[in-house]
Amino acid sequence: MMVGELAGAGLTSRVILPLVDGDWRRALLICALSAIIIAALALFARNERAPSMPALGDPIGKRP
Repeated sequence: MMVGELAGAGLTSRVILPLVDGDWRRALLICALSAIIIAALALFARNERAPSMPALGDPIGKRP
């Protein structure tokens, strides 16, 4: 976890900040957008072969 944090901070200061002319607000926006895009891809790229949750009215899984 420390490597991920240090790599993110190092890349932000050496790669992203020069791309956005040193504006920390735009650098934060780029980091936030990348996280949002990754989360959206993970949400929409579900495995279709995985079993889904039963419907609320479905009697399967209810105890008698």
